[in-house]
Amino acid sequence: MSVKKTILHLVGSDFLGSPERLIVGQLNNISDFNFITASFNRVNTKSDFLDHVQSEGFRTVSIRENHLFDFRIPFRIKKLIDDFDIKLML
Repeated sequence: MSVKKTILHLVGSDFLGSPERLIVGQLNNISDFNFITASFNRVNTKSDFLDHVQSEGFRTVSIRENHLFDFRIPFRIKKLIDDFDIKLML
């Protein structure tokens, strides 16, 4: 039995619109991989997109950003890749 590889789907929006619903639909139709969906969020903001993805049974991660050009973002993404043994990032 092989172990499923993990894919990180990184989304720049926390809005739940048609493109984001399409992403969730694709996740539901691909069973060969484990998916983690991450989105950038400001402190104390709600992500309708991540809430929806989580309600569909997928793991989600909110990547906190303090301002538009937060230099810590690449380090946070690298930590996600290491912590979850990500093999591919979309």
